[in-house]
Amino acid sequence: MARREGWVSRRRKGVQGKALEYHVDSLPTSVKKLLILREEPAVYEVERQDPLAVWIEYYYHLSDSERAQVMAFLMREGVGSLLTWIGEQNK
Repeated sequence: MARREGWVSRRRKGVQGKALEYHVDSLPTSVKKLLILREEPAVYEVERQDPLAVWIEYYYHLSDSERAQVMAFLMREGVGSLLTWIGEQNK
């Protein structure tokens, strides 16, 4: 059937005999659906970054005038006021 329908294949490496691998797009739709149902979902793990490293990275992406404004605000108002202001912006 695979040869008759022209499925895309290649010889399987490291196996004796005439073992073939078929490209998934060559398989019948019913087989592809079945394989998708049996496939294990990918597991993604996000590595948490150090908050100080994140802040430093953002700081260096600011322009000189933005850095000056942030530092002036922090010196005048303090970190607590900055956190309060950020919280109000996210409501």
